[in-house]
Amino acid sequence: MKKILKKLINLFGYEINKSRGQRINMRQSLLHLKENGYKPKLIVDVGVADGTPEIYEIFPESKFLLVEPLDYFQKSINKIIKTYDATHIKVAAGSSSGIKKFMISENKHSNSSFYSGKLDRKEVSVRVDTLDNIVDGFSIDDLSILKIDVEGAELDVLKGGNESIKRFDFIILELTFTGFLNNASKPAEIINHMSKNNFEMIDIFNLRNNHENDLSQGDFLFKNCHDSATTN
Repeated sequence: MKKILKKLINLFGYEINKSRGQRINMRQSLLHLKENGYKPKLIVDVGVADGTPEIYEIFPESKFLLVEPLDYFQKSINKIIKTYDATHIKVAAGSSSGIKKFMISENKHSNSSFYSGKLDRKEVSVRVDTLDNIVDGFSIDDLSILKIDVEGAELDVLKGGNESIKRFDFIILELTFTGFLNNASKPAEIINHMSKNNFEMIDIFNLRNNHENDLSQGDFLFKNCHDSATTN
């Protein structure tokens, strides 16, 4: 697993430096940003599901924009709104606006996706909008962190945010390595897209294996190359 990941990272000219200790989860990675003085104004959470507590707890004074189309998670989202300065937009982020078929896992709603795969799923229709439209109205200085966890549709979200992603300081992406979703975004495609948009990969954490012990998923933190935040 480690060899495969290293080859993928080296392919795009990146290198992981473990000399100061490896951060293995999102909490450690975000704490690293905070310890270096970073204070995000607005955090956009795309694919909220039951929430991303690490982000809310580490940056409790930030504003949060929660992007989640499924009613199934409304109870969890309401709790987040009661606890933090958060706004919920009931929509899925995608490459274009409209109504689209969405695959919902019968037993694990957090695995829902626009893409079909090996898991048993049922189809529902959800409203889709682009990231550019979703964050329209927020000033450039407000956009700080974008988290995308959309089960294979990461590139769709990024393409729907061609203008807005340039305004974020940091972007957190969950990438899927094993092909259990049909026609989903490939990690190499996503990393290449980020590089073309002047984002540098600075951290990798939450690596997970599948039942065959192969690398399944991982979270990647990208930094806007023109950003002034300290992350060394």
